[in-house]
Amino acid sequence: MADLRGTLVALVKDLVALVAFGTGLVGTFFVTLVAGLGLLVLAGVYLVVEGALQSAGIGTPSGDTMAGIGTILLVVVLFGGPAVWMGIVFAMAKKRRVGRPGVLLVVPVVLVVGSLGYLLVAGTTPVAIAAVIVAQIVLANRVFGEYAQDVRALSLGRVPRLVLGSIALLPASVIGVIEELMVLARFVNSSPDRSPYVAGAEVLSSVGFPSATVGAAAFTSLDLIVVFVPLFVCGGYLVLQALVGLPGRQSGVDPGRPSALDDAVERAEESVAVAEQRRADGDYQGAVEEYDAAHDAFLEAAETADDAGYGGGRYEKRADEVEDSAAGVVRDAADEYRDRVDEALDEARSAREAGEFGDALTAHERAAETAAEGLDLVERLRDLPVVPGSAVDDAVEGLRERRTTAQDGAVATLTERARRTVEEGDDLEAEDDLAGTVEAYRTARSTLGEVRDRADDTGVDPPEEFEALAAVVERSIERVETERSRREVEEALEAVEGLLATAESARGDGEFDDALSAYRRAREHCDEALVTARDAGLTEQNTVADRRELIDDAVAETERERALVRARTAIENGDELAEEAEDLAEAEEYARAEASYAAARDRYDEAVSTLEGYDVPEGEEAADKRDRAERERERAQLSALAERINDASGALEAGDAGAAREAFEAVVEETEALHDEVERTADLETLNERARAGALRARIVEGRDRIATAEEQFEAGEYREAEAAFEDANATFEEVVDRAEGLDMEAGRREADRLATVSADNAETARQAHYGVAEGTPSLRSAEAVEAADEPAEPAEAGIDRPSEGESPVSAGSGGAAGRSTRTGDAPTGEAVDPAKLQNEPPDFERLEGIGAGGSAEVTKVRMADSGEVLALKEPRHVGTLDTSVMESFAGEASTWDRLEHPNIVDLIDWGVVPTPWMLLEYMEGGDLEARIGDLAVNQGVGILGGLAEAVDRAHRLTGKAHTDIKPENVLFTTDDGAEVAKLADWGLARTMLGPDDRRGMTPEYAAPEQFDSERFGGVGLHTDLYQLGVLAYEVFAGRHPFEGVQAEDLSDAITDGEPEPPSSINPNLPPGIDDAIATAMAKHPEDRYEAPLYLRDRLRDALEGEA
Repeated sequence: MADLRGTLVALVKDLVALVAFGTGLVGTFFVTLVAGLGLLVLAGVYLVVEGALQSAGIGTPSGDTMAGIGTILLVVVLFGGPAVWMGIVFAMAKKRRVGRPGVLLVVPVVLVVGSLGYLLVAGTTPVAIAAVIVAQIVLANRVFGEYAQDVRALSLGRVPRLVLGSIALLPASVIGVIEELMVLARFVNSSPDRSPYVAGAEVLSSVGFPSATVGAAAFTSLDLIVVFVPLFVCGGYLVLQALVGLPGRQSGVDPGRPSALDDAVERAEESVAVAEQRRADGDYQGAVEEYDAAHDAFLEAAETADDAGYGGGRYEKRADEVEDSAAGVVRDAADEYRDRVDEALDEARSAREAGEFGDALTAHERAAETAAEGLDLVERLRDLPVVPGSAVDDAVEGLRERRTTAQDGAVATLTERARRTVEEGDDLEAEDDLAGTVEAYRTARSTLGEVRDRADDTGVDPPEEFEALAAVVERSIERVETERSRREVEEALEAVEGLLATAESARGDGEFDDALSAYRRAREHCDEALVTARDAGLTEQNTVADRRELIDDAVAETERERALVRARTAIENGDELAEEAEDLAEAEEYARAEASYAAARDRYDEAVSTLEGYDVPEGEEAADKRDRAERERERAQLSALAERINDASGALEAGDAGAAREAFEAVVEETEALHDEVERTADLETLNERARAGALRARIVEGRDRIATAEEQFEAGEYREAEAAFEDANATFEEVVDRAEGLDMEAGRREADRLATVSADNAETARQAHYGVAEGTPSLRSAEAVEAADEPAEPAEAGIDRPSEGESPVSAGSGGAAGRSTRTGDAPTGEAVDPAKLQNEPPDFERLEGIGAGGSAEVTKVRMADSGEVLALKEPRHVGTLDTSVMESFAGEASTWDRLEHPNIVDLIDWGVVPTPWMLLEYMEGGDLEARIGDLAVNQGVGILGGLAEAVDRAHRLTGKAHTDIKPENVLFTTDDGAEVAKLADWGLARTMLGPDDRRGMTPEYAAPEQFDSERFGGVGLHTDLYQLGVLAYEVFAGRHPFEGVQAEDLSDAITDGEPEPPSSINPNLPPGIDDAIATAMAKHPEDRYEAPLYLRDRLRDALEGEA
């Protein structure tokens, strides 16, 4: 119906447009008629001209001339009339006086009428056939484009419109013009062929037209107006629309139909289809949402159609239908939820009738929840505009009624269950089952509370019997609980009496633990009964309280008796253990005696703890015996330690020094651990000192054993093993010397000191023998010889021969400067030494850590007490007696070093000989050169060696003395003003302490050939330092020693006769000239070396700068 209504509306609008266009067409006809009248005027002008020509004697124009004039007139009419007509049509369309659909409808109608009229006059021609065909196609396109949108095959696009326009335009123009010209030509030429045109001309002539020619032209103009102008308009419009996009749909069926209308209708139909599917699937909310979208789309289509003149009534009708469908969805949803609710209510009714209150309650709750879900859904659908409010109201009303029914049913079910539970409680009370009765009544009370809560939450009124039933339940609970409490109290008192009888019996038998257990359980029963009686308000609570007080008194008395019995037993056990310990102590089994005294003490202490809090004499007795047992245990413990010390001494005398030392050290550890645990600390400290002294004596014996082993290895030619054994013995004896400090074993300390000296000297002898640098046959020092030499003259102060009063320390003793033999490079004799230095003692300092140790001295990092300055302290390793000549030489060497002030010489801060020779040097925190070999760049090496050469040259010029022990370990580094500086150390101390001719003062790897073979190469002198500087330069630039890899026993031969590889063969990056500079410094014969160290410095610098 909606489609039919829309069609009728569109037809009416088209008819209105047709009438409007007819008015325009009449106007156009009269315009064309005016054009025809214009032709008549032209014809009159022509007659006047013709008359004038004839009067002038020129003559009448020929037929060709007339034909030309007629053609001109035809062209004017042919193009002028249609142009004016199309302009009027487009002007009216633009002003919306005629809609575009009306234009497209009127043109075919006029075309058909004109064609039929032409056929009646002129007969069938190709032009008429073409006109009829075009009219039919255009009319079909108009009808199907508006009312048959799905017939897409009939819609005309750009190309079809262009083709149809050409069909209507070109043939009509060509054929029509040719035919009209032929008619005119026939008429002018007075052709006998009569045609309708000729007949028309004759008719016009008969009614007064002055000329047949003019009549024929006028009729021809009318023919053009009726037939060919519509053809030109239709075809021209289609062609222009296809080429330049005149108003109309480009690809739709109807060129004037708005695309927005089709889009809206399409969206609406799609939403309707989706909504129907969701409705079938039970997705009610989704279906309504889709209907809402379709409703909006149809309304949009209706509005668009109205605006375009198509009529939107049918789309409004579709919107109404969609709204009815949405209302149907709401009803379907409500019906489904009502059915589910009714099903749950039927289930609840059946369960309640069967007494299954739990199932009935569950079904009621499910029914209420289902109704609530339905209400929630319907209320959500109310928010959608497409849903009518009346449909929602009806659905809400039905669901609310069912929800209320479900809630009423739930409350009624709970009330019924409570009533049944009360009846069960009554039956249990009749059977004297008070516990079950109370439980049933409480369950009923809980159920009634749930009824009240549900009624409050849902707004449902409880059943009429509710209040009366609740009152009955409360009274029954109170009555039954009171009776049950009374019975519980009576049962508890009976149990208490039985437990008290049990406790008294166990107490009489001395089973105090059992008695106390019974008393305590009786007290627990009393406590429970007392709580019950008080809560129930029973008068029996007084009786229970009195009984509990009696139990408390009995418990206290029983605990006292048990404590006395236990304490007496513990004291008796302690007496037995103490007596046993005394017997063991008398038998000098001190360890076992200590254990027995400890056990006795623990038993007495147990008695004291047991009686704590009881005022009985046994407590004081146990405490006294405990203290006495502890004192005796301590005495036995100390006696056991003394016995172990004696056993260790016996093992030492038996020659088992290792076992003896371990036993002594174990006693030391135990005595130190016991220091804070014993009262007799003086005795403990005495035992500790005895054990420490014994351990040191054992260490001395072990050291002597190591010396004996080393001597055997030395005699067997195993020098390396002998050296290690002597060094091990030396470390043992030095440890003894350090640990003997503060112990009463001066003789042992001196013995260890002497043995340390012997083992150190013998280690050096073994080392020289291993390297083959000893002069003559190497021999070892004997410990017995050292002891014999030291026995006659014990020094006044440890380690120094003291001069007599008024005697100079330098001249004291045997020998002196006059008795010394001088060598090349030795200090001049008679050099003055500051006397104050000879009495100089080291200032107070704190030893921080050891820095290093050589064969003759040790270096320690110290902090000065007065200034806090960190310095290096150098001391001789051996603290035995030093010869006066050694002291004299040390003073001379130290005095010389003190005068060597140079940036590359380690500063000597202070020195002295009391109590032993010592030196305070500046602390070199940067380490030595040994650690940097292989990591220095060439320019760094040249800088370091240049500074060392300047330092040696300064010493040579100032003192005339050679260093003779230049090696990487004696080149130290420090930081001065942010720059790192290398300095040379150890000026003469080794040679002083070991003697000028003692080879132990040299380092074989850095010794010069003359230090191995003086007969071949001459004596040691300043030139020796040149060789050692050369070896140092070789290591700096090559990264390894010149004779690296040579065995120790072959080292002297390699130095005296071998030639090292050039440094550049090891380090190809060295500049030219380095090899020659080092080779000259390391020449075998002293006379072939540089005359002074500065020459080596200059040669190295020249090589670096490329000037060598």
